[in-house]
Amino acid sequence: GTPINPSAFNTTEFQANFGLASIGALTAYDNSGTGQGITVAVIDTGIDVSNPEFAGAIAAASTNTVTNIVADLQDVDGHGTAVASVIGARKNDALTHGVAFDSTILAIRADDAPGSRFTPGSVATAINYAVANNADIINLSIGGPAPLTAGYQTALQGAVNAGVIIVTAAGNEGGEAATEVLFPARLSNCSTLIICDALTATNGFNSQGRMIAVGSTNQDNSLSIFSNPAGDTASAYLVAPGNGIVMTGVGGGVVTGLGTSFAAPHVSGALAILLERFPTLTTENAVALLLTTATDLGATGTDTTFGRGLLNLQAAFQAQGVSVN
Repeated sequence: GTPINPSAFNTTEFQANFGLASIGALTAYDNSGTGQGITVAVIDTGIDVSNPEFAGAIAAASTNTVTNIVADLQDVDGHGTAVASVIGARKNDALTHGVAFDSTILAIRADDAPGSRFTPGSVATAINYAVANNADIINLSIGGPAPLTAGYQTALQGAVNAGVIIVTAAGNEGGEAATEVLFPARLSNCSTLIICDALTATNGFNSQGRMIAVGSTNQDNSLSIFSNPAGDTASAYLVAPGNGIVMTGVGGGVVTGLGTSFAAPHVSGALAILLERFPTLTTENAVALLLTTATDLGATGTDTTFGRGLLNLQAAFQAQGVSVN
């Protein structure tokens, strides 16, 4: 038989975050998929601006859209830095690297409420800014139980209408209480076929096939106890690693965290790789590719726990005709 070639990308740095192996990232790297030239907006608490893990990664347009002062981009919470690292921390033989380690991070600091929280207006402003500054993908590792304000929903609609992909965390209200994902993730499968008017501030939201809700799995591919399940968003819901994720810390070193906040950026990074490596894919094609090539977990087919299943970059590459050793 054909000898199996060990991947040169299977480094200590790669192995530091088990999530990279869990999603089949080596296949992407072995086939020149790194996310180069793709911009992912991270709407969050900012980014650790001078961290060497982000050397060359941060888009010039990155800013704080609450104060409109670039100097206020610096992350003081750590959440945005961690999320950004899962997407695009550099492959530099130190610590760990992101899924799309050559992608560009458009860091948008939008926390404007006590405790590093976000008001609907500030998120809407940040989404509009991301679209205006040529983001290909927007990562929203934020959410809540309340239906969206009209302004927030209008910003989301404008983004998907412009061809931008929105990746959203499902929420961390898990356990018996949670049966649905939080907003805005719950709008991910709203379309002309799946009418979500009852959920929305204004009628007729259409995700255009460009939104994904992301729940969290543990290392053994079980649903994390904290993760909101797919519920009625199942057809546009994926799971990705989100428990025990090793990420970049503010001021250097790594932090280990858990939450659907850290599952979502695995999907954002995977999308960046697909858009770079297969440039003829439309953004909705890229979303559909991940949903249809996910590894089925739980009940056969799409289900209300795991949705479409576990993010699988190896299967996505194979579906695009790339042979895998």
